[in-house]
Amino acid sequence: MIKFKLTPEPVWVAGDHPQFDATEIGSYPKEERRKVQFLIYPLTPQILRRALKNPDDDERDAEILDQIVRDWKGVVDESGKPIPCTKQNKVALLNGGYPLMGGAIVRIASELMSKFEEYKREEEKNLNNSSSGSAEGSVT
Repeated sequence: MIKFKLTPEPVWVAGDHPQFDATEIGSYPKEERRKVQFLIYPLTPQILRRALKNPDDDERDAEILDQIVRDWKGVVDESGKPIPCTKQNKVALLNGGYPLMGGAIVRIASELMSKFEEYKREEEKNLNNSSSGSAEGSVT
């Protein structure tokens, strides 16, 4: 039997995601919000364990944001110039200027991990069901 190792993958999430409704950009028109996108990695237990070792709340939050926000599009400064997705910029934007968005991103990352775990359980269940009893669906 072949076993596949399922791993979480980052997902692009646009600024019009419902989690952003109650954030600093919530009142912006949907068309404008769609232009802002974040590549969000699921909030894995490993990321949490690593971050929780840090007793400083701000540093812990910065570490989590740095690990889960892998990239962004449409994040620009006042002159319209793109802001690079660096740890320093993530912290300045999502912990400083837009803390509600930072919280929304963490909630989205947590949802992604929950969905991944649900998918993984379902895949393992399907694999176990297909390999027990019937030759149908099994790989030899």
